[in-house]
Amino acid sequence: MPSEPGTVLGRKGLIESAITSAMVHYQAELIGHGPTEARTYILEDMVIVRFKGSLSRVEQRLAELAGLGKAVA
Repeated sequence: MPSEPGTVLGRKGLIESAITSAMVHYQAELIGHGPTEARTYILEDMVIVRFKGSLSRVEQRLAELAGLGKAVA
């Protein structure tokens, strides 16, 4: 069901999009690159921002050595 900008769902989607953009920009400034994929979810009283592809090669290797595998990368 598509959401219109004037509806509650439409406003929520716009807010989630703005948060995603701000977080990707912040990470790019902080570590020099952004994630390959990002998504924000607003659920009740929580804001969850999910990044994929944001770990460096060294961080990916450390995760593999710690037994966390590729799932965290």
